[in-house]
Amino acid sequence: EAPNPYTSGANTMNVIGKGTTITGDIDTSNDIRIDGKLEGNLFCKAKVILGNSAVLEGNLQALHAEISGEVVGKVEVNEMLT
Repeated sequence: EAPNPYTSGANTMNVIGKGTTITGDIDTSNDIRIDGKLEGNLFCKAKVILGNSAVLEGNLQALHAEISGEVVGKVEVNEMLT
């Protein structure tokens, strides 16, 4: 059976799907992809991917970030921002 990237392990990917809204801060050590909406701050010690439909109403702090969606707040990326 092939490994699932969405389950526990070193390469865990958190996903917030399109049509989902989360209210509150998120603090994660793993990669995270958002296609929905986050009303709060996002602190990530790995990679953040904001898809085309993503809306982040808060500040973003991450090691790496790929932003295609909308951010209403301050963005701080330590290494690579796309």
